[in-house]
Amino acid sequence: MRSPLLTWNIFYYGIPINVIGVLATIAPPDSVGPYFWDWTAVALISHLVMAPFAWASIQLFRRHKNRILEIGGLFVAGAVRGLAIDILIRIFGLEQHTQWWFRIFNSSLTIPILAIGLSFFLESRRTFEKEFRELFSQALVREMEQSGRDSETTPSALMQSARKKVDTAFAPLRQAIEGILEGDSSPGNLGGMVNEIREMLDETLRPLSHELWKPQELKPPIFRLRGLIRIAALETRLRVPLVSLGGFLLVFLGSTARYGVRDAEIRGTTATLFILAFYVVYKDAVAGELFSLHTCNVITLSVFAIVPSLLSPLLFPQFLSVPWDIPAALLGNLLLVLTLIVVNLFELSINAREQVLDLVRDHLEKGNVAKYASSFVEIQEQVDFATYLHGEVQSELVATSLQLQRAADSGDVVMASEALEKVAHLLRRDHSSHSFFDKVESEDKLQAIIRAWDGIVAITAVLPSEKEVGAATKSLTVKALEEIIANAVRHGGATEIEITSNVEFGILKVQALDNGLKVSNNPRGMGSALLDELTLSWSRKDVVNGHQVNFDVALSKTR
Repeated sequence: MRSPLLTWNIFYYGIPINVIGVLATIAPPDSVGPYFWDWTAVALISHLVMAPFAWASIQLFRRHKNRILEIGGLFVAGAVRGLAIDILIRIFGLEQHTQWWFRIFNSSLTIPILAIGLSFFLESRRTFEKEFRELFSQALVREMEQSGRDSETTPSALMQSARKKVDTAFAPLRQAIEGILEGDSSPGNLGGMVNEIREMLDETLRPLSHELWKPQELKPPIFRLRGLIRIAALETRLRVPLVSLGGFLLVFLGSTARYGVRDAEIRGTTATLFILAFYVVYKDAVAGELFSLHTCNVITLSVFAIVPSLLSPLLFPQFLSVPWDIPAALLGNLLLVLTLIVVNLFELSINAREQVLDLVRDHLEKGNVAKYASSFVEIQEQVDFATYLHGEVQSELVATSLQLQRAADSGDVVMASEALEKVAHLLRRDHSSHSFFDKVESEDKLQAIIRAWDGIVAITAVLPSEKEVGAATKSLTVKALEEIIANAVRHGGATEIEITSNVEFGILKVQALDNGLKVSNNPRGMGSALLDELTLSWSRKDVVNGHQVNFDVALSKTR
């Protein structure tokens, strides 16, 4: 276990535990009711007094990774807590059955033991959760692949509506342009056509891409510890001797503080002997398969939750100063049961894969994985289409509108014809089919982007091949560059863009330098969100002759 025994989370979780501990083990039974708030104040203040020493313990482990030093820090923190309790008891004038040195000794042992117990519990949960996420993700990928294949023929209702909106928006402009290209109508007012393109972008395509891009959050099933608690409590052999012998010390210390030494000896010895004797019966029943392990554990934990601490008042009431202290007795029994489960959890965490696999199989059987896989595929489909509209479609339409505007200003018929041919190719796409998302090699897509902006901006790009960095890395890089190029032209009026790259420590680092005009910082929009999604990190800054955008993409192929 590499994490510290004490963290600030554990420290804060310890506040209610400390209050219960003081009320149930330090305060005499007849003193709790009349002086409840005084004892609560003792618990809270003594816990807060430990904060500087808890910080020191955490720092010792972080700097030296030395478990002995860390436990020593916890021992000191516990001793300080015990001293604070003694001082506060004197200040409030509260009753006690033990000497000051015992309170310090008791606390100095209790705090490290409780910190270790809580740490083991949380560490077990982290181990199981990590394993669960990995295994669930593997199952999810398999289901997503199948769900993705199924969705090729059955797109969601939202996607069907979105594709129909795009085709409907494209239709009037496509018909007008095809009429010009086929000679059925004259070019007419190119400036008006430019306005139509811009209106289509502003009124239909951009709002639609934003609608599809709305923050989508779908988390896999939350890892529930109750499944593993069930395994640890009911399907794993209980480590009774280890826990009972270790627990005897805590019971003895707590009972001594609450009742005195004589009571503690009787209570601790009686409870421990009963637990060990019952364990012999439990062990034989499990070994002889008299009952199933599940049944034996249920019986044993039920008995331990009621009997051990109540046995001494039943057998030896004449030797106890306070025979029937039911709340404290049940708390002691509960602590025993919880400790048995935590020990099993920690042992399971060392070799957790099979147990977690059982939980993943349970999710598979209930259809949870298939449900989440289908939802993930649907969301990814929306994001892909939004990216397509905001990136490829917007870039080509903006480039075409700029080219048409130049042709209109200069009267260049050839330039106008080329621009109309280019946009007609885009507008003819049938978005009701799945074919428009057919895989295109990233290098071909990059060259298509450069051609789309030809005559508007001169683009030079030096990027590694897919074989060098992996297909996924190249694809993400080209999509990010598509957005960066469009922004450089639209917002800065860039006419030259130079793209360079290099690989460092498994990261593809890309730099895009343009000569656009300096513009005021625009609020974050979908373009920024798109770059957040496509890259590990990105930044934009003004330079002497324009702007520079840097971004990083992780390699999908080890070089």
